[in-house]
Amino acid sequence: MLAAGGLFLLGSGLTAAGMLWSGLYDIGIGVLIVAVIGIVVRAGDWARVLLTRRRPPADWDGHLLPRGHGRGELQ
Repeated sequence: MLAAGGLFLLGSGLTAAGMLWSGLYDIGIGVLIVAVIGIVVRAGDWARVLLTRRRPPADWDGHLLPRGHGRGELQ
């Protein structure tokens, strides 16, 4: 996230410097696009981690031990 934020600041600075030399404006816009893609990807990773952390596994039925094992039942 720090790298994407740094790229965003660099792209903003290059875009602002585009008032002095027009080539820097185009380079700055390209860097901004790459930075925004990096930020969106990182935010998606964080969202996926947060959403999967709150859900129990699909095969979990609320019991800590599998049924029929470790409780003395004979199979």
